[in-house]
Amino acid sequence: MTLQHSVTLLKAIGDSSRLMLLSCLRQGPRYNEELAEQLGLAQSTVSFHLKKLLEAGLIHAQKEQYYTMFRLDEKVFSQPLEAFISFNNPERELQADRLRAYRDKVLRVFFPKGKILQLPAQHKKRLIILEKLLEGIEFDRKYTEQEIDEYINRFYSDHCTLRRMMIDVRFLKRKNSIYWRIERESVLKLEDY
Repeated sequence: MTLQHSVTLLKAIGDSSRLMLLSCLRQGPRYNEELAEQLGLAQSTVSFHLKKLLEAGLIHAQKEQYYTMFRLDEKVFSQPLEAFISFNNPERELQADRLRAYRDKVLRVFFPKGKILQLPAQHKKRLIILEKLLEGIEFDRKYTEQEIDEYINRFYSDHCTLRRMMIDVRFLKRKNSIYWRIERESVLKLEDY
């Protein structure tokens, strides 16, 4: 599905009259006149909305002598909602570049020369700093509190604050003064940007 197709579909269902028409057609195929009578709308109004639904590919029309029968496109309605937002994003690479540039800028400002100058006030920027710090902590290894503190002290003098933050944001887990790294997606994703 393309971005434009998703936009067309979602715009088509973004109207109460069209939603009511779709609800009626869900019960079975109908003629324009039946739909107008059932919903208490003028036939011209129903025709206008049916045209929008046809253009979006949500319904099908079939001529039967003098009348046109309308029915839902079952394939469209059997898809999960995720299908409508899972399109090839033509700007994805540009967005990824912006995201990398933002991350790099935060690191240049707050983590120059491999040392944390100060912790940013903004939560998302703090997460970027913590994620960078996390790069030196292995997944398959348990650390003592002293080992974690020594590691953090190489970058920032207040190891207690950073250790606590890393636990609070679920980068690290702790039990009986033993620490280990938790699998977690990147804190800064395209979807957030």
